[in-house]
Amino acid sequence: MPTIGMPQVQINFASKGLTLIQRSARGIVLMILKDSTNASKRTFEYSSLIDVNSSDFTAKNYEYISQVMMGAPYKLIVETMDPTTGTLQDLVTRITNKKYNYICYPGGASIDNAALVSFIKSERNVKQKTVKLVTNQQVADDRGVISFDMTRVTVGDIDYTGQEYTGRIAGILAGLSLERSATFYVLPEVTSISEYSDPDAAINAGSLILVNDGEKIKIARAVNTLTTYTANIGEDFSKIKIIEGMDMIKDDIRDTFFDYYVGKIINSYENKQLFLANINGIYFKELEGNVLENSYNNYVDIDLEEQRKYCISKGENVIDMTEQAIKMYPSGSKVFVSGKIKLVDAMEDLFLNVAI
Repeated sequence: MPTIGMPQVQINFASKGLTLIQRSARGIVLMILKDSTNASKRTFEYSSLIDVNSSDFTAKNYEYISQVMMGAPYKLIVETMDPTTGTLQDLVTRITNKKYNYICYPGGASIDNAALVSFIKSERNVKQKTVKLVTNQQVADDRGVISFDMTRVTVGDIDYTGQEYTGRIAGILAGLSLERSATFYVLPEVTSISEYSDPDAAINAGSLILVNDGEKIKIARAVNTLTTYTANIGEDFSKIKIIEGMDMIKDDIRDTFFDYYVGKIINSYENKQLFLANINGIYFKELEGNVLENSYNNYVDIDLEEQRKYCISKGENVIDMTEQAIKMYPSGSKVFVSGKIKLVDAMEDLFLNVAI
């Protein structure tokens, strides 16, 4: 059986685990802008504001770019379309295969926001991508959609709508590591906001909002728009930090499988076990503490139920087979894996009882 690739995979899993915190602070933002200043080019990529040629954009759009860069993301991808003839549908088609973590459209209208919500839901739920949308006034009820629902954000003597400030929020989320959440993240440039009379109600409705604590203006609670829970999807799934951790783990395992296993490793039971051992014994161990709960048995294993279904599809009588026999049954090119993990959250709530 060819297993020559395994040491390389083991090293790759170890390096991914060790660098996940650093990588989580280096997310990619894709920002959509209506701009024809430089009509000969529609895609721009920047790693810092110094790289940006302000003459390529309108003054307003350059301002949006500057706001994203305040959060220090790893990269900003700017996709422009003609303000008159360009369509969001054409632009979305153009970005289908681009790699990014957060997408925003500061100049978008309500109809654009709704279209992007549908796009992101499809990207996540159908194509299994880990992209997230920062938008405005959208009741999406989805873990991949973050609705920044401020009416006014004032910086100095300039008033911005919540829509216009979505780029700033996307930059913050892309630039934060998994060592903390965006809850109570301070926006020092903001001087005043339109305040909610009932912040708790807004947060519970799935809105990401800013609050003024009397000294500074900060993100209230870092939540997405998910508000409907089930037995398998609880309140934790409303936390941006939790979803970010899930998405990074999903990307790491998928990328490693594609890069080092697909077409390179024979799909034997032994090689499946080596793949699982690399995840359980190396990758997950490196994530314990900041990403995974170290007191929990985080693991993946061969998915017994899917293996059973596969056996049945091949005409096997699974009633007469032991669980081990089902796990060891050759599954063609398919690798069925399931497991359980528990992600750690940041400290956000304090309940202090003092007896005197």
